[in-house]
Amino acid sequence: MQQYHEYRELGLTVIPIRWDAVNKQPVSHRLWSNSDDLHLRPDDNGMMIKTGNNYGCLDFDLKNTKDKTIFSRWMEIITNEYPEVLGKVFIEQTRNAGYHVWINYPKLPTKTPLAESPEGSEVIALYSNGPVVYTFPTPGYTELHQSMADVQELTESEFNYLIEISQYFNEYKPKYDPNKKAINYPSGYEEQLSEFDKSIDDKSFDAILNEIGLFPVDNYRYSKKDKFQAYRRKGSESAGISAKVYYQSRRIMIFSASMHSFPNWHNKDEYQVWCLPPSFILFYHLNRDWDAVLKRIGIEPVTNGYPYGIFP
Repeated sequence: MQQYHEYRELGLTVIPIRWDAVNKQPVSHRLWSNSDDLHLRPDDNGMMIKTGNNYGCLDFDLKNTKDKTIFSRWMEIITNEYPEVLGKVFIEQTRNAGYHVWINYPKLPTKTPLAESPEGSEVIALYSNGPVVYTFPTPGYTELHQSMADVQELTESEFNYLIEISQYFNEYKPKYDPNKKAINYPSGYEEQLSEFDKSIDDKSFDAILNEIGLFPVDNYRYSKKDKFQAYRRKGSESAGISAKVYYQSRRIMIFSASMHSFPNWHNKDEYQVWCLPPSFILFYHLNRDWDAVLKRIGIEPVTNGYPYGIFP
């Protein structure tokens, strides 16, 4: 693959893979965290890029929305308002009829959701500083506008413009109050909720994780020191994991920025607690409502006029 060498010369971390063009999925993933073993093999026919070194990607995942015109409208706005920006980016179409807009900017943040469907599914997101992205010439991916070699560094105003236009297409309005956060158990129910978190069995804990869209990762390569079980978000195309689940202590740490309604690695500075026990998982899953959590686990709440979502 000619692009393997070209992309490496640009300073990109290139991960060659073997791709099944018929079933549209990889048949052999490299261990992307191992940068020492990323040489091109004779039967490699696809590639992933580990974002970094100022390179990032605006991912348009149109399978997650009923509005299939979002990308064309996004392009129309930029073409009419700021056409020179398009001369600095590379655009490719993905195997699922989505789009990648590759950019270069020295102050890229970590992965950031930008626009979601009314149901909360990720439609546009900025992938940067770590996440891996499938790219051309992987089967099913085609160059639509320019090439990776044409990507030029954006100015601050150009980068901010692309982000703002992408956020314009957000349709998601949370049903919960974002100021409500689980810090402690609600007063009067400390013992019952603590006992629930300690005594929940593996099957019930796994069922809660499945309910929020997390499932065990098959064939994950664990090291001898790992004490967690790797889980990945349903529908995720990332080679990385979405969460670490600690069954012994009944805790979970979420690393997927797509699970924005939960405390996670990307927004953890906004939360005092992001290593979550089962009751806290339910709190965030049930629209940050302690009454709903109590009813869910079989405890009838007595409010006495005081809301449980407010903590001292």
